[in-house]
Amino acid sequence: MSIFSFFLDLVFPQPFSKDFFEELPSAPILPDRKLFALYDYHDPRVRKLIFHLKKYTSPSRDALISKELYQSMIENISELQQFSFFLSPLVIIIPPHKDKGRKQANTNQCEHIARLFAKELSGTFDKKLLNKIKQTKKQALINHKQERLKNIKNSFAIKEKNLSKVFQRDIIIIDDLITTGATMNEAIRVLKKAGARNVIGIALAH
Repeated sequence: MSIFSFFLDLVFPQPFSKDFFEELPSAPILPDRKLFALYDYHDPRVRKLIFHLKKYTSPSRDALISKELYQSMIENISELQQFSFFLSPLVIIIPPHKDKGRKQANTNQCEHIARLFAKELSGTFDKKLLNKIKQTKKQALINHKQERLKNIKNSFAIKEKNLSKVFQRDIIIIDDLITTGATMNEAIRVLKKAGARNVIGIALAH
């Protein structure tokens, strides 16, 4: 968080409060047990939140979101800790599209949320663990599931120097939106292939 962003948040308060988040409808349960989402993207307030997240920096908004994510996942993570030794997880993000400009990439709000979420969990955040190695179309612009799968296939990789960080680690991937789950599942596949023990994906909306 930059000092400029902090004071910008104070001077121009964002239209999101604790009450706002508490009124948002929960996302439908995803059929894939490795994937979780917080809010229902069909609700216009949730779409407004995701739009704001992509366009604007807001430390107070991100802090509220990270706490909401943590509260929503406490029970699931407790079960993982009890039955799968899901301790001190590594928290990462889906890397941004390679066609995004430097300015956009540097203001990836999921990164801010993931850092705060990792602190809530007593975990570790790693920004550069997963790399985007293939140019892809935006998944939201592709209508057919098979085309989405083909588009995202083999688009992520882990550098050799980072393989030791992944081996036998429990990992949580944070993203803003899950649609079909193709992107999350491809990231999970790559991490599992590299030796990760447990990997789950959490999105703000679905």
